[in-house]
Amino acid sequence: MPEMDYRKLRARMCECGLTQQGLAEKIGISEGQLSKKLAGRYAFKQSEIIAICNVLTLDLSAIPSIFFCPKS
Repeated sequence: MPEMDYRKLRARMCECGLTQQGLAEKIGISEGQLSKKLAGRYAFKQSEIIAICNVLTLDLSAIPSIFFCPKS
């Protein structure tokens, strides 16, 4: 599986004023789990992707470009 590029996700977190810890709390996972997922060690679960979209007010149509964009 190719490594994913989460720069858009990190940028949206900044726009919303959320740290990794803040986002992790809002979606119900530990900061360590979120950090490992953003580092590409583990994949996001579907339920986590939906929760993140809700917290960051992202349209579900943005999911492919935010969560499934391979690093080049």
